[in-house]
Amino acid sequence: IMRAEDIFRNDYKSMMVMANHNNAYGWFPITKCWRSKPQEQTIKIKTKFGREIIVTANHPILTEGNVWTEAKNISIGTRIGIPKIFRDDGKIPDILSTIPTENTDDWVVEVKDPDEYASENKEHIVNIIEISGRYARDKRYKNGHADKHLWKYKQNNRFWLPVMNGIPPNSTLFPYRSNVGIRSEISLTQDLLWLIGFYIAEGCISKPKHSDNYVTVFASDLKFLEKAKKILGDVLVDSKPTIVWCKQSPTLRINCNVLPYLLRNIIGIPDGKARQKALPDWALELPLDMLRHVLQGMYDGDGCKQNKEWFDYSTTSKTLAEQVLFILLRFGIVGSLNRANTKLNGKTYGIGYRIGAFGMSSMHISEWDSALTQRIQSRYESDVAWAPVNNIENVNSPEWVYDISVDTAENFVTGNLITAHNCYSE
Repeated sequence: IMRAEDIFRNDYKSMMVMANHNNAYGWFPITKCWRSKPQEQTIKIKTKFGREIIVTANHPILTEGNVWTEAKNISIGTRIGIPKIFRDDGKIPDILSTIPTENTDDWVVEVKDPDEYASENKEHIVNIIEISGRYARDKRYKNGHADKHLWKYKQNNRFWLPVMNGIPPNSTLFPYRSNVGIRSEISLTQDLLWLIGFYIAEGCISKPKHSDNYVTVFASDLKFLEKAKKILGDVLVDSKPTIVWCKQSPTLRINCNVLPYLLRNIIGIPDGKARQKALPDWALELPLDMLRHVLQGMYDGDGCKQNKEWFDYSTTSKTLAEQVLFILLRFGIVGSLNRANTKLNGKTYGIGYRIGAFGMSSMHISEWDSALTQRIQSRYESDVAWAPVNNIENVNSPEWVYDISVDTAENFVTGNLITAHNCYSE
């Protein structure tokens, strides 16, 4: 999910955008993105589903009857088009390679048969040792002592990553001077997908002062922490995640640099605080039978499970809130998005976002990838739902406004999932 400004500043001709064509939604290539000074008043339109769109008064929006209506002619009660379902088979991701491509000096590799590997690659390994910056200053390595270092590798069963001539299958990588490692290849199992969602909801990474190791912390219900602990034990090698109690609440802590590396560099979760949390783009494109495990992990962390007839999820990240809306849409669920103050112990800590949905034939996320239906309190036609407008207000105009031209469809869906046309046909 990208802002139009970010699309404009990047190579937009290689990007796809969601758009409506014949009352069905799909991916269409962007043919042009441009910006201009606003010529008319800027308007914010909000629907009963909490969806908002901020546009200039002349910007056309899809309204009931498949009519493109300029924003200035929309009034309270007008029904505007939002997607009811996004039909996409998804993409099955490849097995993840965990082999670092940067800062390789900081890693060592444990192989199953060190003697065989050393024998087959001796010339290559000795040559790298002799010319490497780490050992070039030591004249002993130029006098045959590189062989002794090779012997040391075999004894420890760990080879310095830069000397490796290819990584054997099923090897284990360790950060330098660390006993916690990770396999060179890992599969996106159901458990790992759940853990990704659970980390998005309940995890954080910090680095204590005077420590070389990062600390990853999960705070949640004990039964979910026990599940996360088991999964971490399976994904990482020789990890020792522990559950501790802090102010009568359990937390799961793991002291190592491998897990942050996996989450940030391999899985691709953006680094940042709670308000910057987001899923990696590939996760939004998963097949439904895999995507449901990510959503389940998120819901187990940040979902409200008291209401058995509602899907209720809260976050302080606007990007994550819009991603959850899109995930629901992939399952054929129309969700609502509303802002709410974040409160704890009676104190207000800022704006948060609440995503809700009801009327589903099943409230079990594990069943959402098969024959799910939803009753929505709104009229719809094919894959388009008509959401009534319940608020319109003028807002301050930005310095620039942006527009997108889309091949064939000539419309696009905004981050809040409202269907808008481009202002000018170019």
